[in-house]
Amino acid sequence: MRVGFLGWLPVLAALALTAQIGIAGLRPALREAERLEREEAYLQARRARLQEETAALLAALQAQQDPVYLERERRMLLDPDPVLESTR
Repeated sequence: MRVGFLGWLPVLAALALTAQIGIAGLRPALREAERLEREEAYLQARRARLQEETAALLAALQAQQDPVYLERERRMLLDPDPVLESTR
């Protein structure tokens, strides 16, 4: 059996595709993967920071809606050191 150019065409196509991926496709894809990993770490840290800030703001909002807290805050502003006066 004689194998001509048409018999080797699938092999050559596979080699060309492998060369294309290795030369032009794989390196940029690996660089992009590294960039995305760095970006993911940055975004996770930013998300954690924003969640902490949100929790603090929600706690402050809840405190501002509590009448007992508001009264204590008002008294503290009027008389900032009531403990020292009671010991005199």
